[in-house]
Amino acid sequence: MTDIAAWLPDQAPLAALSNLRTNLLTEFDRPVVENVLEAARVNIALGFGAEARQILTLLPVEEAAQQAALYDLSYLVDLEPGPRRAFSGMESCDSYAALWAILALATEGSERSATAPNTAAVTRSFSALSQDLRRHLAPALVSYFMAGGDETTARRLRDAVLRMPGPTGQQVRLMDAGIELATGNADAAADIAEEVLSDPGVSAAEAAILRAESAFRGDRLLPPDLAAQLAALTAELRGTDSYSRIRRAEVLTLAMTGNFRAAFDLLPEAPDTDGDLWDLASVAAPDEILLTEALKVSVPPRGKREVNRQVAQRLLRFGFAQEALHWLGPAGSLEAEADRVLAAEAALAIRDARLTVRILAGLGGAEADALRARAAIQLGNANAAAAIFLASGDKRRALRAEFWAGDWSYIADQDAAGLSPAAAILLSSPAVGASEGILARGTRLAGESETAREAIVDLMQAVPEQFP
Repeated sequence: MTDIAAWLPDQAPLAALSNLRTNLLTEFDRPVVENVLEAARVNIALGFGAEARQILTLLPVEEAAQQAALYDLSYLVDLEPGPRRAFSGMESCDSYAALWAILALATEGSERSATAPNTAAVTRSFSALSQDLRRHLAPALVSYFMAGGDETTARRLRDAVLRMPGPTGQQVRLMDAGIELATGNADAAADIAEEVLSDPGVSAAEAAILRAESAFRGDRLLPPDLAAQLAALTAELRGTDSYSRIRRAEVLTLAMTGNFRAAFDLLPEAPDTDGDLWDLASVAAPDEILLTEALKVSVPPRGKREVNRQVAQRLLRFGFAQEALHWLGPAGSLEAEADRVLAAEAALAIRDARLTVRILAGLGGAEADALRARAAIQLGNANAAAAIFLASGDKRRALRAEFWAGDWSYIADQDAAGLSPAAAILLSSPAVGASEGILARGTRLAGESETAREAIVDLMQAVPEQFP
């Protein structure tokens, strides 16, 4: 039987515990098994797990071996894993055992049970617990279900606590903040964490972590002293289970307050924060820091494509085309049009026109066509580039490509100020009349020279306009 709510004494807890302790042993110091078990159950029901374990040490060895569930309960009410795993596999039971099986998984750090949990039995059993025990156990249970994506059960457990009369306590308020954060209400989570931080007590670390996480998922605005608070708390929590979480919060806080140098320096102690730090740095880090850190990265984070794209854009802007391709990833893996266009630009920058063509294969649009044409020019096929520009309706660039190709017939036929007259001169062949005299020939050559001079002047003036 694991209905510990039924173990609560009828009289005041202090009086009940005092009375139970007087009847544990006989006059010859032999344990009275029933009295020992009853005293342990009452202590567990009141949330005194360590005291219950101390009492259970009085049991004879053979009796103690039969009390695996009671021993594990004494640990679970203290939010510690039960060493005997008495409730393993009982998550689907339609009894109190389901609650204890889930709590055992939560205290062990497991995010998912092997079998589908009986959430109705869990919430029913939880609601039957004493108010103090509900407040004590709720944060661990709610976190477990939120981690598993069961928001409905998490909210039911939370509501079973919030409906109780009296103050809820900091741990329950932070549990509520965790639910708000996980369900997208970052502002509400930040407000709760801020309230707890004003008088944190033993909840300082959790409140500071939630304040940083809510800012990261929300408006990214933080109180100026949070980074210093986190630094102090991190020093206190070194070596504990909370260290990685608070280190992550410190890294994010430093970045959100503009201290990217310190944030990257601490990143090796919070490697799971890599992608989120780059999310912040890709848009806000100073150029010098971003370039320094981006060039050191051997394996870019792959969490958010837009982050990698932003870093690649900034690298390319400063001439690091090969590194930009590295941040974008293998050419064959690129799917988003923006990634492919940027990769094609980087490939052109390193003069790998064939790679550009492969990246753009099957991609339409004016931007992709312009890059294909530039690749054709790099490959020495200006006529192909002109054809691409003409097909896309960009006559100005087509004219430029034909100029590079030396297609003077095409240029001469266009109505291009400065270019067409010059092309016409190149195509014309002087016709010398049979009866042309010396003076007539001189006059003609002078006229042609003047025409050529004017065409060249017009050409020089037209080139900046035609080919910006």
